[in-house]
Amino acid sequence: MPSEASSSHLLSIFPAPEYRPTLKRRLLGLMGARLLFSTLLMGSTVIYQLSSVAGEDSRPTGNFVFWLVGAIYFLTILYGGLFSRVEKVEVFALVQLCLDLVLLTLLMLATGCQDSVFLFCYLLLIIAAAVVLRSGGAFFFALYSLFGLAFLLMGNYFELYKKLAFVRSPETIEGSEVAYTLLVYGSSFFIVALLSGRLDEQLQATEKIVKKQQIDIDNLEAIQRDIVMSLNSGLMTTNIEGEILFLNPYANDLCGGLWPAVKGKDIHDLLPRLSLSLVELVGSSARVEVPFFRESDQAEILLGLSVSMLRDHLGEKSGYLVLFQDLTPIKKIEEIARRNEKMASLGEIAARMAHEIRNPLSSLSGSIQLLGDGSDISRSDRKLMEIMRRETARLDSLLGDFLRFAKPKPAQKSRYKLKSLVLESSLLFQQDERFRNCTICEDIEEHCEVSVDGGLFQQVVWNLLVNAGQAMQPDGGRIWIEVEQCYNGVSLLLLDEGPGIPESERSHIFEPFYSTKERGTGLGLSIVQRIVSEHDGDIEFYDESERRGLRLFFPAEPFVE
Repeated sequence: MPSEASSSHLLSIFPAPEYRPTLKRRLLGLMGARLLFSTLLMGSTVIYQLSSVAGEDSRPTGNFVFWLVGAIYFLTILYGGLFSRVEKVEVFALVQLCLDLVLLTLLMLATGCQDSVFLFCYLLLIIAAAVVLRSGGAFFFALYSLFGLAFLLMGNYFELYKKLAFVRSPETIEGSEVAYTLLVYGSSFFIVALLSGRLDEQLQATEKIVKKQQIDIDNLEAIQRDIVMSLNSGLMTTNIEGEILFLNPYANDLCGGLWPAVKGKDIHDLLPRLSLSLVELVGSSARVEVPFFRESDQAEILLGLSVSMLRDHLGEKSGYLVLFQDLTPIKKIEEIARRNEKMASLGEIAARMAHEIRNPLSSLSGSIQLLGDGSDISRSDRKLMEIMRRETARLDSLLGDFLRFAKPKPAQKSRYKLKSLVLESSLLFQQDERFRNCTICEDIEEHCEVSVDGGLFQQVVWNLLVNAGQAMQPDGGRIWIEVEQCYNGVSLLLLDEGPGIPESERSHIFEPFYSTKERGTGLGLSIVQRIVSEHDGDIEFYDESERRGLRLFFPAEPFVE
């Protein structure tokens, strides 16, 4: 039993409004098919006329066919011009099909009525109506095609066309033959209308299923694309030969914006320090760490790579999928964690050793002082006591530095003008006899402020100045102090003209008791690094052609009213 929707389609010529986008697309196809049909009709007519035997008794129907073809071309051009301007597409389609019915009837009239070879075109028109206007349109034009055929047959039966010059004279038809022809063709018209309507309904149902599946596929592809593009890890795909096919945005940024320059190149061209092949990496379950030099900012980073096989929808190997991350921050955090763990152990030892060392050291220093006050001490003995007093003071200073490093006091932060803090430390430095041949060049913004522990910050500046002054001994040189306030904190740059720190020693320079100086304690930079960490800051090496040193960063405190 047909559904209510199907019955409404049978009773109505026009389809539902939601069908309009499909109707426009199919109407354009009908206009193209009409042009093709008229072109074939004109070509066959020309061939027929050229092949006609001279003297054959034929009426000038060929010229009339040309006029019909011309009318079809004209109407099609007119349809094309009106297509974008018409709002009621259903009415526009109905008008076109009605004019097609009229033109087809005239064509059959000119080519022999019931004997015309174009009678099958009525079936094509019904099929076209089913495609464009669906089931209701198919039955509508089946009925009116039957009326058109009846018009041809009845006119021939009453011999109404013999005086028309463009009509090829058909054989006279009997009344019984008229009824039989109408019955046979009428039945075929409605059968074709029924079948075309059913096929169109099935086609519409199939289109809905395909459209839904396409939407699901598009949504799935969009989700996959969004995942790949938003992934906070580098993702690279290669073909089976290892040539790079794709980099996601994170990978492109991580590699310094090399896409699309690396597209089609071997992965080892992008990662020259990758010693293993992709096949070997697939077989390895462990992550591989590869150093990578990023030319965009001249940075050396460490990448962690994991590789898996990429397969197509048939399960065949099509390439490799490479996931990688920048391990540099992780390694830095691990290094800080190891250092803090070491410092925690060192602090426990320091707390116990402080009293054990300082108490006898104080007694020793006091005894030497008392002995030195005597009047019967020889000059050589007094000189030895002076050496002992100086070395005792140095040992006490070393112990103080060690305790400040191992168990620093908590930072008591306040708001300071950085220029005043830096100037106090630089003034003390310039008064030191050891650094008379050093010149300080300052470039500090007047309004630069930051929340720090003033004493600890001055200790940082003092240690860095001493380190720079010692690096330039015995000739001395210039020391630059540059402080700049940025949106998220303060940057302190302290540079000198010394030889700098070799690359091989930079990883150890902040370790306690590691020093490149002959009489250095190895605690100056360690204390600086510890104080900067207490302020949640950062410290890094800085190297120019003539200046080298350290850059320190102290983050800004959140503003509270």
